[in-house]
Amino acid sequence: MGISLKNRFDFLLRRNGLGDLRQIIILYFYALSTASPNPRDVVKMASSSALALGELSNFFGKVSNAVERWNYGLHQAIGYVSKKIRDKEVFTFLKRFADSLTLNMDLRDFTRIEFEKMMTNLVDEFERRLERAKKLIDAYSAILTSST
Repeated sequence: MGISLKNRFDFLLRRNGLGDLRQIIILYFYALSTASPNPRDVVKMASSSALALGELSNFFGKVSNAVERWNYGLHQAIGYVSKKIRDKEVFTFLKRFADSLTLNMDLRDFTRIEFEKMMTNLVDEFERRLERAKKLIDAYSAILTSST
């Protein structure tokens, strides 16, 4: 009887779609990579983490099955299964993950790079939205001063 984070943050997923799931995956992988596990173990853990990853745990379950039962390489399985994901951000993240596995890149290094890139993008997006809010406030104050 655990607490489902998916239910608590459902409003975020409905509002922004799977793109925010990419951020959740990055944070999840980043947390797991601090223990330096094998990438196969990370995918296996992600397949059983329906509370944290929601619908993407099914994706990782398919990848895990392809690796364990059919002896696919992890990068091949991710490449094949990710073709069914329609969200561009999640798809490109998974493609980069598969490419990093092909190059034998350390999972910790990959997730650190992805985390830093995600944080940079979030800061840039926040600044753009802040500028947009400032323009709206200026327009609102101009309307108020002209109407009085």
